[in-house]
Amino acid sequence: MKRLVLLCSVGIGLLAISSRVQAGESPGGSDSEGDSSEAGASSDQGAGAEPSDDAPAPRARHKRKHRQERGPQADQRPKDSEQFGHAGQFSLRAGLVGGMRVIVRYEHSPFCADPTEDRVGEERTLCGHASPLALDLGAGFSAIDGFEPFFWARLGLTGESQTDTQPLVVLGGGARLYAMSDSAFKVLIEPAFGIELEGGGDTPAWHQPVRGETDYRTDFLFHLAAGPHYDFTKNFGAYLDAGVTLGILRALHGTMEAQLGVQGRYP
Repeated sequence: MKRLVLLCSVGIGLLAISSRVQAGESPGGSDSEGDSSEAGASSDQGAGAEPSDDAPAPRARHKRKHRQERGPQADQRPKDSEQFGHAGQFSLRAGLVGGMRVIVRYEHSPFCADPTEDRVGEERTLCGHASPLALDLGAGFSAIDGFEPFFWARLGLTGESQTDTQPLVVLGGGARLYAMSDSAFKVLIEPAFGIELEGGGDTPAWHQPVRGETDYRTDFLFHLAAGPHYDFTKNFGAYLDAGVTLGILRALHGTMEAQLGVQGRYP
């Protein structure tokens, strides 16, 4: 009887063990499960930590690579000085100039107003009037930015009736000095000198022997102007300046003037 009870208890224990084995458990199952869960968690944390630390690195490397790729291109982009500096360029310009003239006559200077309106010997010696419009032309070359020597010509569109003078003819030279020469917007300063060559007209009232001899001598001129200049491209720009042109030989005279013009450059 005792043996039968022992056999039954052993059978029951074997059945319990087999059922646990079939369920995936073992006698040390709880500990192994805890260890495996901890190992899995740690492995999951390790697997998750590696991308979290290294994930920005590819993006950072991509940004650095992108910056490195952009860097040479940015360096190769033309700067303002490369776009609008004019070193090594020839230039041609043309402008329309007009203004107001003031004349102080010498004894034999041309009359500056209709002499028939005055008594003989009492002709006016101080006059003021608008100057005829003229074309202002220049041809130059810039060896360096900011300094442009040029040949200068000024050609009147009409004669000056107040002095009975033929259309203005001035030949000379000068230089343009540019502030902010590497920018599209510049400020120009233009000193120049010239020789005034035109002669007198043939209006009889200005040449009456009774009023004495008038001398349309060749005159020496000094010119100074300043104003803004804007380059639309490296080869084409426009300018607006104002200044004065003074003469001292034919009479003591000055023209306060303004000019609007365009300028082309090559290459």
